[in-house]
Amino acid sequence: MSENYCSNDECAEYSTIKNNNKYYCYDCFPDYELKLIQAYLQGHKIRNTIKPKKIIETTELIKDKLVKHILKSSTNHDFPKQGQIIQAHYTGRLLDGTKFDSSYDRNEPIVFTLGEKQVIEMWDVAFAYMKKGEKSLIIGHPDVAYSDAENSSSIPPNSYLSFTVELIDFYDKPKDISTMDLEEKIQNMIKYKDLGKKSYITNDYNKSLELYSKAYEYIINDEHDDKINILNNISLLFSFKTDWYAVIDYAQKTLALDNNNIKASYRMVLALYNLQDYNDVVKGCIHILSIDSNNIPVKNLLKKAKNEIKCEIQKSKKIYQKMFK
Repeated sequence: MSENYCSNDECAEYSTIKNNNKYYCYDCFPDYELKLIQAYLQGHKIRNTIKPKKIIETTELIKDKLVKHILKSSTNHDFPKQGQIIQAHYTGRLLDGTKFDSSYDRNEPIVFTLGEKQVIEMWDVAFAYMKKGEKSLIIGHPDVAYSDAENSSSIPPNSYLSFTVELIDFYDKPKDISTMDLEEKIQNMIKYKDLGKKSYITNDYNKSLELYSKAYEYIINDEHDDKINILNNISLLFSFKTDWYAVIDYAQKTLALDNNNIKASYRMVLALYNLQDYNDVVKGCIHILSIDSNNIPVKNLLKKAKNEIKCEIQKSKKIYQKMFK
């Protein structure tokens, strides 16, 4: 409970709401002739539903339309700017406390661009006045929510909505690759390559593939010493998924840059072996051994491919023998 008394001189109750540097109890909080939206009037019901431990500060962001109660303050000083990317968690409720959506339940924050109408107006406004790490309760009039639209079966038209929102992070929108100069593309390539390597080390191969593929996007039309390494890693990661056609595709991209690349050549013949193209496996293995005559895995694969060809010949002979008996 606040240690401040209500601003009404005739009231002896402690305050529960702070607004415009004045303190009020619920009974004395001014309704401004009922213009301060139902969100204010029914806010006590909402706050009882979500049971926040403490409301630190209350601000009316849009007169008669949108109010924000800070539940957890932030030590950061900067606010997001229009056009920046917002990453946030939220729980949405009707004014009777019914929960209709929550990113917390999915363990997946929402990401959107501030000020570009990708979300409802009350979000675009509220997040512009939040700091990184802040958690607030925002309550809005239908005009700044979904108005009279039938948004979903769980949100009736003309609903006042409340959201508990938490600003996880905000940052500038990444530049489009087509607008970057070579140095910018290389910097991004290195960033994603290093992240891909970290994911690989932790055995998160799907994430690693995603990151290496992103790194490749930045230099797909440019020359760079890391390009072969990235292509080789993408080919390797596709082999873990047994996507042999993708393995061949990226191995070929590598060999187009370095025809004698042993790693790419080996993955190529390994993929061909799994696709049962044994004659090409033999040719590929012979090529690799002409470069690296002591390559044991290639020698073993060559032996296996020759055995498969021999088995196929024997099967064919048996078929012909049966046909001409």
